[in-house]
Amino acid sequence: MAHLPERSAYPTLVTFANLADPASVKRVDPDKLAATFGEGFNLKCIAVQMTDDPLTTGIERRFSWMNSYRDRCFNGESNIAEDLKVDDLAAHLSAGSFSTELARYGERLTPAAVP
Repeated sequence: MAHLPERSAYPTLVTFANLADPASVKRVDPDKLAATFGEGFNLKCIAVQMTDDPLTTGIERRFSWMNSYRDRCFNGESNIAEDLKVDDLAAHLSAGSFSTELARYGERLTPAAVP
C-alpha cells in the first residue's frame, strides 16, 4: 500500500450541496474538511493499493442522474469541447469523472444492467 504524501497527487475531492442536482457540485479542500463537513473532520492520508478484488460499481444507482451526463458536463453543456476559462467546477465534470466503467458500455446503464 502506498500513501500519497503530496497534495498534488490527491484526487479532486467533491461533495454535492443537493444530491439530486449535479450542478451543485463543490470542491472540497483536503486541508479544510471541517469547512465543508463540520468540526472534527480532517484528512489524515490517502492510501492507494493494487488489488485483484472485483471492480466496485453502482454509482449510477446512488446518483440516478449520472447516465444523463455521459456526454455533457454537470452544468448541462457538451463535454466535447471544454471551456477552460470557465471557473465553475460543474463545467468540468461529467459521468466519466466518477466512473471509467460508464464509458465501457455502448448503451446507457440501468441499475439492472450493472455487473
